[in-house]
Amino acid sequence: MQILRQRRGMTRDVLAGLVGMSTSWVKRVENGQLQPPRLELMLRIAEALRIRDLAELTGRTNSMRVDLFTGPGHRRLAAVREAVDLFPIATDRPAPAAEHIRARLRHAWSARHSAPNHREVVGALLPDLIEDAQLAARQADSVTARRAAQAALSEVYSLSQFFLAYQPEPALLWRVAERGIVAAQESEDPHTIGVAAWLTAQAHRDAGLSHFDAADAVTNSALR
Repeated sequence: MQILRQRRGMTRDVLAGLVGMSTSWVKRVENGQLQPPRLELMLRIAEALRIRDLAELTGRTNSMRVDLFTGPGHRRLAAVREAVDLFPIATDRPAPAAEHIRARLRHAWSARHSAPNHREVVGALLPDLIEDAQLAARQADSVTARRAAQAALSEVYSLSQFFLAYQPEPALLWRVAERGIVAAQESEDPHTIGVAAWLTAQAHRDAGLSHFDAADAVTNSALR
């Protein structure tokens, strides 16, 4: 578990939060001070570490495969999916001011990092944020405003990727990742491009070993 956790660049605190246990519990398991967890918890660990074969975690060659991205997903998932799929092409509603969208983004990121029910909070905020950020990008009337709006839109898609992680919607995750990096490039903002490229590389890594070269290519291109 420690090797797989460190390979993903994940701290004990993060893993503990994902599986609903304490950081000290993770440390004691990794140090061999506790017996291996029961199957239900083992499956949660496997999902958090993105493992499809429990043999990677248990060391037993006759272990079972783990089907990730199963089940109905979070109750906010349908609304987020609808917002991603629905482009505001025909609406005449004016977009909110860029400062307003930025303030909402700061609130959403704060909830993502601190709220115990962060997926619920972020899932409730995302649908309106996605629509408003798309509107702002469409209605920008100058080069400077358009680049700023594209940067905000890319950041909204980045936040969406964190919500969609561990949800039964891999295709939706990819749509969001690709739109995020396209918007980032349109913004021409180095920080926005860096964040979008990092998340695109993560999406490639999560897709399996056959995508690792693509993850490296995206990362190296962003660094250049």
